Amino acid sequence: MKSLLLVDDEVELSVEIQRKLERAKFHVELARDVESAQDLVEKTHFDLIILDLNLKEESEGTPNPAHGTGLVRQFRAAGINVPILVHSVMSGEFHMTASLDAGADEYIIKRGESFRVLLARIQAHFRRDERLLGTKSPTTRWVATNQIKVDRQERQLAVGSTFIELSVQQTKIMAALTASPSKIFTTEELLTIAWGKDVRRETSALDTILYRLRLKFEKAKVQDLIENVRGQGYRLAVTSVVPAQ
Repeated sequence: MKSLLLVDDEVELSVEIQRKLERAKFHVELARDVESAQDLVEKTHFDLIILDLNLKEESEGTPNPAHGTGLVRQFRAAGINVPILVHSVMSGEFHMTASLDAGADEYIIKRGESFRVLLARIQAHFRRDERLLGTKSPTTRWVATNQIKVDRQERQLAVGSTFIELSVQQTKIMAALTASPSKIFTTEELLTIAWGKDVRRETSALDTILYRLRLKFEKAKVQDLIENVRGQGYRLAVTSVVPAQ
């Protein structure tokens, strides 16, 4: 059974969503504020996180959208790489962009029929993980070239003896680049690889993924493994494919 964390301070609505998700055969833990969510994530493994933007912090009793985006950033900085779905009444482009830039995978607007959309997105994430990360096929778990190895199941990149934890989308992109090291992928191809054909994303979403990947390369003190091919797209950096002489 998949385990979900629901972070929402709307008491009646969150309990209703929890009940419906449990009816759909998910185990659901509920957190009302930022601190409760942090405590649960420290103690428990979750397969997916759903959170509202307008959350409270102990030091500030008034709900604030910045608390939600801040929590997403904290989770990503702490290496929490499970899918994060923002479920909010705020429909403005600013909030949507800020959430995705912080590291969220989806932005779903709360409305009358939003639970069916939420459930469909959750199920789509798990289906894509099984299909694209090869969790149903052990023979496709590893993708490797030269000193680079991607573990699709554990969402981990190995560069020589250095290991880097990846998010779901980062794993998909690095696995594709590593599997076809000479191929130049267009932006549209990488967007489809990262989210699937049934989810549309702006170019900025890919820019955010690549930016965060490069931050991880820098932190791990490995070279930038992604080469921008001007006017064409992206490929695995040539220097990472061809062994040094």
